[in-house]
Amino acid sequence: MTRRLACLATLTLVVACSPEGTGEPGAGDDDTGLASGGGDDGGASGDDGGSEDGDDGGEGEAEVHDLDADTLASWLDAGEELLLINVHTPYAGEIPGTDVHIAYTDTVGLTTEIGGDLDRKVVVYCKSGPMSASAARYLVDLEYRGIWDLTEGMNGWEAAGHSLD
Repeated sequence: MTRRLACLATLTLVVACSPEGTGEPGAGDDDTGLASGGGDDGGASGDDGGSEDGDDGGEGEAEVHDLDADTLASWLDAGEELLLINVHTPYAGEIPGTDVHIAYTDTVGLTTEIGGDLDRKVVVYCKSGPMSASAARYLVDLEYRGIWDLTEGMNGWEAAGHSLD
């Protein structure tokens, strides 16, 4: 099973990193080097910015749920059960309460850390958004349903008045 996930992860990363249909990695149009479609797409990723009701996105179809800094802060303050992953590379600090730093390109590391619970609430973030959007899309493509993307990353976290470690 782990080998199958690793192969799927590698294939997904190659496809995600290739410009529209060429199969060639790295010719994207944002600062991640990834092809268009994994970044801020104005709402195509699902949720409307983080619901206060604690909905973990666990039921139904897998999709990326957008999350804002204040909602994440309230979840952390309330002791909400979640896995908080910093996917920014290179490491540039972290939000207090972060569980682990795994590069957004380390697809095997991400799936290993999350494990087999497809409904687990997982929040991914980076510095400004594109890297976490890529990681979130990858995880949702594997049918993880509890994936939340801090869309403005650490920049948005600080802009909302929260500090970094």
